[in-house]
Amino acid sequence: PVARVADDLLGRLPVAVRLCELACALPLAAPRVVGLVGGAGAGKSSLLNLAAVLLVERGDVAMVTLDGAGHAGATELVEALLQSLQEFFATQNVVDTPDAVRDRLARYGGFVSGVARIAGVKVDLGGALARSAAQVREEIAEMSQEIGKRIVLLVDHVGRLHGRELVATLVALRHLAAIPYVTMVLAYDRRAAALAPDDEVDPRAFERLVQVELAVPPPDRVLLARVLAGGVARLASRLDRDLDPVLPLCDPDCDDGAPLLDLCETPRDAKRAINALSAAAPLW
Repeated sequence: PVARVADDLLGRLPVAVRLCELACALPLAAPRVVGLVGGAGAGKSSLLNLAAVLLVERGDVAMVTLDGAGHAGATELVEALLQSLQEFFATQNVVDTPDAVRDRLARYGGFVSGVARIAGVKVDLGGALARSAAQVREEIAEMSQEIGKRIVLLVDHVGRLHGRELVATLVALRHLAAIPYVTMVLAYDRRAAALAPDDEVDPRAFERLVQVELAVPPPDRVLLARVLAGGVARLASRLDRDLDPVLPLCDPDCDDGAPLLDLCETPRDAKRAINALSAAAPLW
């Protein structure tokens, strides 16, 4: 995934801008959940990275990022999210010590543990005490209000978990989503989550959690062709080979068609096509 605006070869910056607008819309204290929806390889992670760059430039927003792909289950994902919030509040000096923050969030973790167990997943966050949802929301809202900024949680690969693990994650996120001053931006592939073979998720689970969805648009065909042609050019330079005969395969205006371009529907497809050429070119 791209990490800088300068690497945005597919012109996705306007989508990232709109994503930030949805995440930061007034009123400030209103909690909200925004879904970034797209198929595998569509560029969701790149868009989240671009949105993160834009959010950092704002002075009225605080940001926490988390990648769900790095966590094996609901337990690990919830723990990582709480840890990220703990570290964030500690750096903002809204409480006396990091231990106090840890105590508050550990109590919240206990509440999440309870709702997760209801969903059929054992979640243990260090023997935390259970708290009511209202108490927890009030405590974290107080800290957020003291900071005076909206807190945007960017969570990638939400749909990587399946079955009860996904149920537990969605239950936990629903309670986080009710905290004032907090926006969650969740990136997921709705079809992948719905079609999981062991799926026990209510078909409307995402609808109940997410207030507004923003779909990742298909890549512009001309820009995608430029990405392919640029990859071929770099490959030719590194191998010191003449790969000009390959370029018509990427040309959207070629009279004979563009077989390589026609195989690419997503940015990931384009990357894989270049990788395939890179692997095969030395054998030509």
